Amino acid sequence: MGNYNPPYEITDKIVMLVASIAEKSGKIMEYYKVGMSGTNRERRIRAIHASLRMEGNQLSVPEIKEIPTIRFHEAKQIMEEKFGHKSKNRYDLNPDEEVLLCQWAKEEHDSDFVFVTHFPSAKRPFYAKDDPELALSFDLLFRGLEITTGGQRIHDYQEQMDKLAARKMNAELFESFTMLHKYGMPPHGGLGIGLERLTMQLLGLNNIR
Repeated sequence: MGNYNPPYEITDKIVMLVASIAEKSGKIMEYYKVGMSGTNRERRIRAIHASLRMEGNQLSVPEIKEIPTIRFHEAKQIMEEKFGHKSKNRYDLNPDEEVLLCQWAKEEHDSDFVFVTHFPSAKRPFYAKDDPELALSFDLLFRGLEITTGGQRIHDYQEQMDKLAARKMNAELFESFTMLHKYGMPPHGGLGIGLERLTMQLLGLNNIR
């Protein structure tokens, strides 16, 4: 349990895929400009191009050699000792703390990314596996912004039922979910990645909507 590691290889492939898509975004926009009718849509596309040119945005794809990994409590210690930032949030990272951690990762490891693992279980989903009071979960930060959350999930039936009971959740409402655990669920995990956030950071934009 203590040797839990985030999915580095998967993350690397996702980052490079999105970077490739972003790099081709200009060609994609031109394609849609030709294929769409209506002046409103054409004006919107031209406005996007103009905005990118005015802001001087350029694609900045990071070179991923190694992504530093720290535990949640270590992240809080680093922010206090290095930046004098004493956090009042005991369960999660605030936006300003994500910026500070990425600054630390860049200065100490020359990395635009940093994994933060072993968050307090209290603020993680009911299906997150614990070790024993810390969730085997992670956030991936990129240039000051969380872009991915994931972790190992509970696969044991009794463990899942006990956690539902501990959180005073009605297990009957999750019967279709826990049935999978009861009749055979292999060890597994999952993650969610904010592709719009990753694209936004790669292009150096404040917003991509």
